[in-house]
Amino acid sequence: MSGGIKHWIEKLSSESTDERRCACETIAGLSDQFALAPESLLNDVISALRPLLRDNSLSVQISALGALRNLCTDNGDAARKWVVADPLTVAAVINLLTACQENNEDENGVPLGKNSIQLESIHLLIDLCGNCEEAVRIFNQSDGAKIVLSLLTGIDDNFQLKIAAVELLQILSENNCDLAKTLSISENLHCLLGAIQSPHLSFEQLYMKIVTCSILYNVLQTTNDCGASEVMGMIAQLFLAAVEIDFCSAFEELVTASKDTKDHELKTKVEELKFLLKSQQVALETVANIFTVTDSDDEWDDVESCEETDSEATKGDVVLKDSDMDCEKSLSTLSTMLVSELTSRDAVTKVLACFNLKDLMALEFVKNCMCNEPLLLCLRRKFQAMLGCLSNLVFHLELDKLGGEDGLVNLFEWLLCLANESESKSILFDITGAMNSTVRKIASLNHPRLLEIYNTHLTSLLNLGRNCSDCLTQANVVRTISSIGCSIAKSNPAEPQLLMIAEFLFRVASEAELLWISAEALDAIFDVFAEDDTNHVLQKFQMVEKMQRLLPNFLQKCREQKKSCNGEQRLIVSTVQSNFARFISYKKSSCVDKKI
Repeated sequence: MSGGIKHWIEKLSSESTDERRCACETIAGLSDQFALAPESLLNDVISALRPLLRDNSLSVQISALGALRNLCTDNGDAARKWVVADPLTVAAVINLLTACQENNEDENGVPLGKNSIQLESIHLLIDLCGNCEEAVRIFNQSDGAKIVLSLLTGIDDNFQLKIAAVELLQILSENNCDLAKTLSISENLHCLLGAIQSPHLSFEQLYMKIVTCSILYNVLQTTNDCGASEVMGMIAQLFLAAVEIDFCSAFEELVTASKDTKDHELKTKVEELKFLLKSQQVALETVANIFTVTDSDDEWDDVESCEETDSEATKGDVVLKDSDMDCEKSLSTLSTMLVSELTSRDAVTKVLACFNLKDLMALEFVKNCMCNEPLLLCLRRKFQAMLGCLSNLVFHLELDKLGGEDGLVNLFEWLLCLANESESKSILFDITGAMNSTVRKIASLNHPRLLEIYNTHLTSLLNLGRNCSDCLTQANVVRTISSIGCSIAKSNPAEPQLLMIAEFLFRVASEAELLWISAEALDAIFDVFAEDDTNHVLQKFQMVEKMQRLLPNFLQKCREQKKSCNGEQRLIVSTVQSNFARFISYKKSSCVDKKI
């Protein structure tokens, strides 16, 4: 293959317009074969194609665009990283979009397939701007926003093109002050508002409206337009209306119809369902972002400052990390406004109702019976967005907005039920993340009625932690067990459950292959058994003796793995390094039984 491709790469620089165009079209047709070719060859062909987006011939520009898009589609990140290597490609694609608007045919008099060219251009811009900050800067300085907005207001009912346009603007509008200023200009804002106010007759149209709502929120949030209360009401209403649509009923209709429906009609129905799921996913993700708590950055300043050498970690007094939920909750005026709109519309109940065990069964049916990967992916993403949204709602809202004590208990039990039923590792991670938020909320309230659930469900949680093979999920379970253990230790340190927790946490700390997972479990031990009231548990389990034997292994693991940890992981590892020997020293002196 390499020899043939090199021939066509040479033709891309031919003086003949026809040869350049033919080479582009040939390479586009061979794009799926590059997966088997050396990556250097992929780099060579993309490097040769990029300049042709600025070719003197419009027909060559269009052919080069199609080839680049095919290469990105068929070869994923391997191709994308070479395409974004030249940010000026953005300017070339925008010029091509402009040319399509100004011309109906190329230099040879051949009619342009405008919709196809515009769609390919928008998708390539999504690849570029989603992966390159310099590409975003170039887009901001061009007329790109004006051109993309014009695709929304055109009389053409090509929803595929309009959806691509709003997806591009959604990517670009996140934390982009320059674009926010452009889109907040009256006529541009009117265009976006018109898109969300128009009626929708299909899930495809609903999706376009939901993504546009997300763009509006990003724009108004960036400009902090406090006079947008009416718009916030419209956004909240649309988000929750999308979330409320019963996917299960629509899915059951699809399964029933599949027995008697022709293939092309069934494909259309599946596409509609995908747009429903994508609408709900975007709505849930945006609501989650609105409720995101802005943590104080202080704890992240100079992670290295809390790192000590192994010898230093054996000195000094015990320093135990405070596990209370003392996070700084700062929301902008606009977010506060939208939070008010969402809570007044009973957002928590509607988010909870948008996914249940029936949906989980639908997910397994799609996976095992329909074998429809795109639909399965949409379903998983919607589920994950719901759980992420739920976590933020639980963390941010007051108890009465969550249904009171009964509401929290029901939520915890519902999440535990989902965890026991789920077979997907990625979904189990999100379930346990939401469960951790719920347990931390319960623990912060310290209410006897709420603490009763631990007696019933602790064993099930511990089994979940022991049996899961995914390290991220196990970390969530460890954090959840830590919150439960701290609550039990404060309220009734004589409870036998503390011994079960000690056994579980030490087992994770000593058996986990990853350093940061061991650190999570050790940090949990420091928190749960910080007070002297719990010393009887440590004595019974012989915890201090076991931790003395574990310390050298942990420090060795630090030397081997710490550099490979990310920022958050390194922070927990450094904390444990500081506290490990100190914890042992303190507990040896404070425990009554000197045999330890």
